[in-house]
Amino acid sequence: MPNKKTKKPTTRKPTGGNIQTPKKHHCSLLVRKNTMRAQLQELVDKMLEADIYKAGPDDYKVNYGSKVSGTTDRSKNELKKSIFSLFYDVNEEIFKQPVYDVLIKLVENGVFYNDVCEQEKSMDGTRKAQVQKLLDTWTDTEVFRLAYEYLHAKSTFSNLSDEPHSDSFEELKEFLFNFWFGTYSRCSGPMGSSGKIHTVSKSSCNLYQRFEGFEHVFTGEWKQGTVGGHHSWVTYYLAQKAGKINYHGYYTQRGLTTGTFQYKWQSYMKKKGGMLFGTSP
Repeated sequence: MPNKKTKKPTTRKPTGGNIQTPKKHHCSLLVRKNTMRAQLQELVDKMLEADIYKAGPDDYKVNYGSKVSGTTDRSKNELKKSIFSLFYDVNEEIFKQPVYDVLIKLVENGVFYNDVCEQEKSMDGTRKAQVQKLLDTWTDTEVFRLAYEYLHAKSTFSNLSDEPHSDSFEELKEFLFNFWFGTYSRCSGPMGSSGKIHTVSKSSCNLYQRFEGFEHVFTGEWKQGTVGGHHSWVTYYLAQKAGKINYHGYYTQRGLTTGTFQYKWQSYMKKKGGMLFGTSP
């Protein structure tokens, strides 16, 4: 018998269903995203270079200790607590510089509150003046000027503000004051957005209004046995020096630059946290 010819397999064009085909604009979006990422990296590099107040490599040392898995709790470890201190040999002379000093004084004076369910004082009078001094000090730096020029060139600030053409330096400072120190409830219920007060139902604790993002990032928050935020190496070191930090170990490390780690701040657990080391506030 003659051999039968084998039919070549054919591919049918799919029909029906949710068929997606690449769009040209996807490529342009990717290009824009990569371009913006490169521009932001360039900005960060410039800001880091311009940070004349940052700590030098001889101003502090880091001891990462042992690696943790995510479930380890070394709070009852029999070894001496000092072995598990993240920072040591810190040159505290750098803290006399205005950008550090203004933050440290606010922390020491109790201007900020860690417990999200603790009633805060109103933002007026002496308290407001102290916070305004911090903002004035930090914005009077080359680092901030670079950030402002970037936002101004990109018209980013104009897009964030409700006011048309509000992109002057002073208007940006006013925006930042409300953005950083505007209040919303963090005691129970959902978090609010920048500078807006949201009313949520009271549950296990009273409803209090809190600083927006500043306390979260720079001084840390306590809520339901855990630590939120706390991304300032300066305020972390102050708590460590006061004997309030029990460092457990690290997840990742990048020398004197940054890392991720676990610790307890008094009785509050930070399962996984991180911060940049040595940068000025």
